[in-house]
Amino acid sequence: MAAEPLLELRGLRKAWPDGPALAYPPLRLEAGGLHVVVGANGAGKTTLLRLLAGLTAPEAGYELRWRGAARTALPVLGAEATLLQQRPYVFDVTAGGLLDLVRPPRPGLRERLLAGHPLAQLQQRPLRELSGGLQRQCALAAVALTAAPLVLLDEPAAGLDAAGRRYLDVVVAALREEGRTVLLAAQRDALPADPAGVIDLDEEHG
Repeated sequence: MAAEPLLELRGLRKAWPDGPALAYPPLRLEAGGLHVVVGANGAGKTTLLRLLAGLTAPEAGYELRWRGAARTALPVLGAEATLLQQRPYVFDVTAGGLLDLVRPPRPGLRERLLAGHPLAQLQQRPLRELSGGLQRQCALAAVALTAAPLVLLDEPAAGLDAAGRRYLDVVVAALREEGRTVLLAAQRDALPADPAGVIDLDEEHG
């Protein structure tokens, strides 16, 4: 039996003044599922995540159902959706301070995400002094610590070594165990294992 959808969306489009409009295929994101969006550079992966996070305004005319109920507004950033951008901003705080910014605090999940990870011993270190890979993993942990049911990750494996990619798997597994929905933009040669669905933006769609 298929899982209930968190989000169903049809007719999503984004037009740009200096280029062709992006028209997205119908989306159905299962609650608690890992979904992957792939496509060539310029196909609209990042734009899709920004649309779903409410950071970019879509064209009118889309149809949205959230938890089975029709509505007009896309997910609310913070309360309903959270986004890890491809190049996250590096705050002038310690690694632990970044995690402290997430409210309300979730100590049990935080301990789980840091267990056995180098960040557990680096929480007093300024974030800017960490390697790019550790900065990204800290940002990933911060996103996971939110309570938003929809977690949007823009090529989170970019710039990570093998240990960092294993940590990404740990975070995604923790999110799914909480029943949260993950939509992850990825390159075709870096697809995560066993996604609930793959959205291919290079395919023809009506």
